[in-house]
Amino acid sequence: NDPTGKRKRSMTIYDLACGHGLGGMLLAYRFPFINVICIDMEKRPCWTSYRAAFEKFGVKANKQDTSVTANLTLFRVGDIMSSEVFQPSNGDYLMCLHGCNELSPFVLSTGQSYKTGFAVMPCCLRDGMLGLTTSSSNNNWGIADDTARYSIQVGYLAGKFGVAKVAAISQCITNRFLIIIGDYWDDAREQSLDDETKP
Repeated sequence: NDPTGKRKRSMTIYDLACGHGLGGMLLAYRFPFINVICIDMEKRPCWTSYRAAFEKFGVKANKQDTSVTANLTLFRVGDIMSSEVFQPSNGDYLMCLHGCNELSPFVLSTGQSYKTGFAVMPCCLRDGMLGLTTSSSNNNWGIADDTARYSIQVGYLAGKFGVAKVAAISQCITNRFLIIIGDYWDDAREQSLDDETKP
């Protein structure tokens, strides 16, 4: 969906609520020409260890690079729901793995507003939070199986944002195994912004 490659050259991948930041680091290593920024409420000590391991054992994409993960420009400490901490641009890519409760809908909403791509793997989705209830308040009825309840909530969340793709990883890795994938990127909007900036 990027025939000229312009999007890839200007995009930033955000690893949101990144925890230890390994996901963002892997993306930075895999896509060495794309800027990657990790954001979480705290920078965990293992971040430094992971980065040191990549520098020691990884291979530079270009010999002139000063670092194996030179494109991993920043670990930003702060709340991703604050525009002072996080404000993407049209064509960026948002990743949120196991963001709890309101974070997953927030990332999808942000992707929709800013016309970004996204991969969101919801973790905890509190019953009723999305406007969908899977049990009664007095427990007379409900979905007792946690996997079924989680799957229904994720499907509802994807539908709420008009996303047509939900994929899964192995449940041996995590019981929060579904990932909502899509792209709101608007090439026409990008072109009109380019036209506005031309002299």
